[in-house]
Amino acid sequence: MNTLEALVVLLCLVFFAPSQPCVSAVNETFRFGILPKSLDNPFFDPVRTGCEARADVYGNVVCVWIGPEQEEPTGAAQVEWIDRMIDQRLAGDPEALDGLAISVVNEESVKEPIRRALDSGMSVICFDSDAANSDRQAYVGTDNVAFGEQLGKVLLQLQPTGGMFALVSIQTPNLELRVRGIRSALLGSTWTEPPDSILYEEAGNITLTLQNMRDLKVANPDLGAIIPLYGTVMQYEDLWIKYVDSHRDLTHVIADAGSNQISLLERGFADGLVGQLPYQSGEVCIDTLLNLRRESGGKPSAHRNSSDLVFGTNLSLLLRIPLILPTLTVDQNFVGNYRILGYVLFCILASLSIVVMAWVLMKRKTYIVRASQPIFLIVVAVGALIMSSSIIPIGFDNENYSVGACSAACIATPWLLSIGFSTVFSALFSKLWRINRVVESAQRFNKQVVTVRDVILPFCLLMVANLIILICWTVVAPLEYVRRDDLGTDPWNRVISSYGTCMTREGQRSVPFVSALVAVNLGALLFANIQAYKARSIQSEFSESKYIALVVAGMMQVSLVGLPVLLLTVDNPPVYYLLRILLVFVITLAIIGLIFVPKMLHKPKENGRQVVVSHGTPSQTVATMV
Repeated sequence: MNTLEALVVLLCLVFFAPSQPCVSAVNETFRFGILPKSLDNPFFDPVRTGCEARADVYGNVVCVWIGPEQEEPTGAAQVEWIDRMIDQRLAGDPEALDGLAISVVNEESVKEPIRRALDSGMSVICFDSDAANSDRQAYVGTDNVAFGEQLGKVLLQLQPTGGMFALVSIQTPNLELRVRGIRSALLGSTWTEPPDSILYEEAGNITLTLQNMRDLKVANPDLGAIIPLYGTVMQYEDLWIKYVDSHRDLTHVIADAGSNQISLLERGFADGLVGQLPYQSGEVCIDTLLNLRRESGGKPSAHRNSSDLVFGTNLSLLLRIPLILPTLTVDQNFVGNYRILGYVLFCILASLSIVVMAWVLMKRKTYIVRASQPIFLIVVAVGALIMSSSIIPIGFDNENYSVGACSAACIATPWLLSIGFSTVFSALFSKLWRINRVVESAQRFNKQVVTVRDVILPFCLLMVANLIILICWTVVAPLEYVRRDDLGTDPWNRVISSYGTCMTREGQRSVPFVSALVAVNLGALLFANIQAYKARSIQSEFSESKYIALVVAGMMQVSLVGLPVLLLTVDNPPVYYLLRILLVFVITLAIIGLIFVPKMLHKPKENGRQVVVSHGTPSQTVATMV
């Protein structure tokens, strides 16, 4: 090649993309062979058309179509053809190939022939089905894992409710990758595989393949879908129509999208097709082989096993769609009438809270109320009322309220829960703590007085900690009401279900604030359980320490069990709503019932102003003045 010719080739490579080839001005002619898996596979017919059309555009390129008539699973027939092309090259035959593109049947069988073909001076690439561990110089074709993922996604679109599926495949490298992709796409969905779900068939024996598919359905009556990973199962129209007519209860999603497959899909004999663009593969094969020769000045390229030389081709997706789509009814997963239950539970808790507060005020000068400290009881009742009021904003969604109101409810809920919990808990904790101190002082024969300040101090500390976290959360990453789509669509890729939830804006994170609230309150709750354990053997005339310990232990148990369950149901608003209001109801009712009801039912056995408390043996008593 002289200097002028080299300059022309260089300009072509710099200024023209592969999709717009530059007709070479040099006189050298290149012969590139295309070796499919078999010549009788209709999938490869468009590859040949694309290859020959691209070669005609260049003018100095010849597309040579070669290969075995039928596919042979060991790859021996392909190896024979590669060896024949190598022999022609070494013999100096003018019809010898300058490059070869192979759709690999068996990766192991072609590794050595590919190496020898490169040594003979040919450029070698793979298309459609790769031999990634060989010395091939490039790969042209679809990402077969992505291909399989798309097959799985189409099945999810067609049948979002799930079921049992099986696969029909051939033991070739590209189809093994598609299997991996399908399983990845369906992982975590309601679709499952039966044991030995893959039928490995011979590509040319369509009658046997269809019979095996029938047998698979008989062996698995619950089978809901079959996914053939290659399109030749539909090659013989009469056989395929007969098979589908007898299995209308099965969903069929099939790889490839040949003209006969599209025709059958349009007539209702398939549910979905995911196809490659084989014509494009033929074009890109010629482009790639020619560029490999050009970059080495017409000689074989030195590049071998270049992972960066992978040329992807596109996928086409076809679903059976009627001309007039049915009316879509989206399940919004609103709380609905469950909200009435929430209001009833709130009314019960609010009424009880107000009743016990009124009772405390009316009985504030009585022996039992003074012994328990009226301020302690009032704080507990107010906290229960605040906590129970969180039931109201929990039930907000955009069925009856604006998005703005729902967002305000999202912010209000953690405020009411945290402040109510802190109010109740601080009073319970301080009371347990003071009871333990009273007993310890009594054992040392000291007098201990329980003051209002002893109740207020823990309340202030815990309340301040919660307020700091809540204010930072509201300012930095406020919650907003949003609707999210559920997994699965109808057969025409339309969303069929959504749910409303509280989330922070994109780029903001609420996890640190939630974690801080949980750490502060559960940590304090754990410490209170320690105080309750210490007070386990303390007995008073009206067993106040026992009831407080039961409330604290119950709050701890409900929190540890309820929080993980809530996380599992966050995408199901009705269930999520019921769980939250029931948790609030149970905790608040337990607080009111265990703290106040025993006092209301108590009948004093002694007169005077002493509360008799015993610890250990009956002979150990202490009088605590209130």
